[in-house]
Amino acid sequence: MFRPATRLGLLFTAACLAPVLHAGTISEDLRSDLSSLKPGETVSALISMSEQYPVESVDWDLHYQQVSRQVRHEKVVSELRDLAEVTQADLQGWLKSQENTPDLASWQSFWITNAVQVVGTRELIEQIARRSDVGQVNKDYRIENEEPIILPTKPGEVPPSRYAAPGLSAIGAPDVWALGYTGAGTLVCNIDTGVDGNHSALSSRWRGNSAPAAECFYDPVNSTSFPYDSGQHGTHTMGTITGMSTTTGDTTGVAFGAQWICAATIDHPGGGGIGGTITLALQSFQWAVDPDNNPGTLADVPDVISNSWGIPQGTLPQCDQTYWNAIDACEAAGTAVVFAAGNEGTSGLRSPSARATSIYSTFAIGALDVSDPNNPFVASFSSRGPSLCSADPVLQIKPEVSAPGVNVYSSIPGGGYSSSWSGTSMATPHVAGVISLMRSANPNLDVITIKQIIMDTGTDFSGSGDNNDSGHGMIDALACVLSSINGYGSVSGVVTGNGSPIPATVSVQGSPQMVTCDVNGNYSMGLPGDTNYVLEYSYFGYVTGTANISIVGDADVIQNIDLAAASSVTLSGTVFDPGSLPFEGAVLTVLNTPLAPAVSDVNGFYSINLPDGATYDVHATGA
Repeated sequence: MFRPATRLGLLFTAACLAPVLHAGTISEDLRSDLSSLKPGETVSALISMSEQYPVESVDWDLHYQQVSRQVRHEKVVSELRDLAEVTQADLQGWLKSQENTPDLASWQSFWITNAVQVVGTRELIEQIARRSDVGQVNKDYRIENEEPIILPTKPGEVPPSRYAAPGLSAIGAPDVWALGYTGAGTLVCNIDTGVDGNHSALSSRWRGNSAPAAECFYDPVNSTSFPYDSGQHGTHTMGTITGMSTTTGDTTGVAFGAQWICAATIDHPGGGGIGGTITLALQSFQWAVDPDNNPGTLADVPDVISNSWGIPQGTLPQCDQTYWNAIDACEAAGTAVVFAAGNEGTSGLRSPSARATSIYSTFAIGALDVSDPNNPFVASFSSRGPSLCSADPVLQIKPEVSAPGVNVYSSIPGGGYSSSWSGTSMATPHVAGVISLMRSANPNLDVITIKQIIMDTGTDFSGSGDNNDSGHGMIDALACVLSSINGYGSVSGVVTGNGSPIPATVSVQGSPQMVTCDVNGNYSMGLPGDTNYVLEYSYFGYVTGTANISIVGDADVIQNIDLAAASSVTLSGTVFDPGSLPFEGAVLTVLNTPLAPAVSDVNGFYSINLPDGATYDVHATGA
């Protein structure tokens, strides 16, 4: 239960300002496409209304109020629907009047984000953009799966009886099962190529066995009622989330007790105009967050949506916000959303994984090689940070967490298995499965708390702390579930030095847990409940401060602190060359400090002011 102190005010201001926009703005990429259209040609555009639901501030308010998941889902989904109905009414009426004209090919409305997709001519789209109730008009970009690296499958590869995939042991899933938590009572979802509904590792736990098929399988391409896989990808990822064979007892899934639903929408060979664009993603999220179209029911709503797709690099600007609201809406309604970081290695991240508006969004998953479980390391292909979508070094860290993603053993269509698949696509469903286990242990954990626990309990296998290779380390299923059971609170506040915000380090005495304040001095740290802690606040040039706090249950504690400037001493001396003559222009650097280097003068003299009470290493180099 934690909240950056400035978040609500900033979001509230943004929400209040949104309605004053006077006309829509056409994105540069869409404007370029429009300029190349011939008379009568059409293009797909996403029309975002000027008034958007203040989803993030609502999410934090509900988090603070500690409402149940049932209350959260009904409130958020109902209000999203109501906003779209009211604010889109005039535009929808006008679009209906254009349906029999050559300028409009098709249109559809969304409430998961307050938007309308229009396929129309340049003249029609430009006319829509001039409306006062329209905010942004964007290109309907192409999306695609994060293609895995697949080695040749071993002939006749079948699992031995009661086999558990190695990645499951690496993250501690068997230890969670031993406590009695298998994901039972939860529902998981992937937006992927579909799932082989006849596979023995999955068939018995498809929710459609006992519920209407339309709530359990989304197929906008062929409108079929039984799950199938248009490729192989979705069956493999779902197997990692929840696979367990009813015939062999083989376990490929982290949460083998969970039920599942899926959307067969990514990279569909028959998709045509339906498959492969952001419109498809909006359709899928809108279906997944409320499959039965009843905000008051919860049995149909997944606890987590696993996504192993993104927008190809070089097409959409990494930080484009076109469908961020849809992701946020799912999470505000109670469903966690996780994304594969990408398989571009050091070349950066895809959208939306590159998003860095908070420490939680977008929750990107990196891939690890755990072939030696005692020595995991980041896979060479796993996309790395920093994100280019924020100037704040705390928010730039990507991925958020990592999981096994090399030679992952899981189900493939036709009833078989393969250990030949590698990619962040394979890592992400491990995290989705852990979220299912957490919800199995504590059904009302909200998404903010879930993500904070995952980051706080990650295994720092590299010894380097949070970093742009593995994020917060390798996910630890047992630690996540134990924290979920026992209650999880937080401490947050602002650290200042002589009254001015400083990006201090906040650590827990006796624990490796630590966070760095943002540029405004804000920090937030999740901590297990019913425990006393001593916090330590440190920053170069200031006297280290401490604070004693108590976390009761899942309470939020506010702890601000002002650090006093440390007294200073002067380090001075003379630099000589090998001939014992004074050396002008020597550069003296105090290592591991933010101090600017000093330069010796014509007499070789230098002087550096340093905080008292510490030992320093000084490095001198000649010009």
